[in-house]
Amino acid sequence: DITDPPPSFLDLCRNEPFPIVVVGREGLSLHSRGVEVFLEGDSSSNSRCSSLTLAATGRIADISDDGIDEGSRWKGREGRVRWLTNLQEDDYALSPGKEPKEVTTEKIMALCETIGDLASEWEDTLKVSGRERFPGHFRG
Repeated sequence: DITDPPPSFLDLCRNEPFPIVVVGREGLSLHSRGVEVFLEGDSSSNSRCSSLTLAATGRIADISDDGIDEGSRWKGREGRVRWLTNLQEDDYALSPGKEPKEVTTEKIMALCETIGDLASEWEDTLKVSGRERFPGHFRG
């Protein structure tokens, strides 16, 4: 199965002496921040990778050197990070440049109204363009 990591990934998670940081990507570009993870539970007797669980420590890392691509998403990259903060302390740490905004009931109601209009417009566009999964898909 393509979603199951190879046994070498489990070995990496068990034996890596340095912290492991998970970083998302957009296309081929890595995000600038990631979160430290560890192999949860005692998986030393578990040789099946499909049931391994990585848990976040909550420590946020700013990627200062993303390393060389090893040619496999499971090998990872050896790079350098700068530790920023703990995710529990700062929910915005993964979104550089974004500050918390005050949310009021009026703003929420305006967004609800806007999203309803946009959803209806999207549904109409799908019907008119013939892009429904099957004819009459949105008839309810």
